[in-house]
Amino acid sequence: MKPARAFVKCAASLAAAILAFSAIPVRAQDPRELMPAASEAKARDLLAQATDALGGQVYLNARDLDCRGRFGQFDTANGESEGSVEARFERVYPDKSRTEMDSKTFITDIYGIPVNTHGRVVMVYGEDGAWSLRKDGVTDLGPDALVDFRAQLKTDMNTLLRSRLNEDGLLLRYGGSDLVDLKEVDWVEISDSQHQDMRMAIDKHSHLPVRFSVLTRDSVTNLRVDTSRTFSNYHLIGGMQVPFQSSVLVNDRPTTQLFYSDCQANVGLSPDLFTRAGLEAEFKSGKKQK
Repeated sequence: MKPARAFVKCAASLAAAILAFSAIPVRAQDPRELMPAASEAKARDLLAQATDALGGQVYLNARDLDCRGRFGQFDTANGESEGSVEARFERVYPDKSRTEMDSKTFITDIYGIPVNTHGRVVMVYGEDGAWSLRKDGVTDLGPDALVDFRAQLKTDMNTLLRSRLNEDGLLLRYGGSDLVDLKEVDWVEISDSQHQDMRMAIDKHSHLPVRFSVLTRDSVTNLRVDTSRTFSNYHLIGGMQVPFQSSVLVNDRPTTQLFYSDCQANVGLSPDLFTRAGLEAEFKSGKKQK
């Protein structure tokens, strides 16, 4: 073989080898290869990135959020949509919530508490109770409703990021990479001292949360139940990122959806909106109840 031809053939072989090597995908880090301390450090770094992406100190110090949009519900048996209604969602952090909606096509509110009424309904969870305002007046929802609400807050993503990361007995682990809702994500796994297990999927590029899951056991079958909330369509509101679309899924079956059309942050919502006395005054004022 002539030297020139041999050189060309060798160069071509080398180029092919380089291309073949570069085409080999870089193996994702296996979380099982990490020691516990390294796994926790990576998990905390990912959670810090998510907090910064959500708005950093503005997000951590948010006082309230007032949003309007639509609330939709699905038939849990067949997964078909049961329609949606206009609704308003008001939150005062960390533990007050007020939801207004027309409940004529719905039997639960956004926290799964039965409504069983027609027309406009206001559901309030405050510091010392939970109540509903309907066309016939104010009703106490009872202690179980408040207990259920606070239990859900305990495993809420915002509560975790804002106040629980330094809690005694909290275990954090890196859960590896994945593809969730068509996005490349890193999973963070969380367990608390009450053995409540949670998982957060964080977008590798935007660092915003994509999904937050709470893992429990069915009291009858003992089978695992995965209750997940998805987050998408983020908008910058008052210096923090707010997901304008979220869905709740139980074992990947949709149960509810929220679509915000408008949100305002740190508007100074009146404390009276979250008390029984405030609801009684609203009822007595003659505000029209549909």
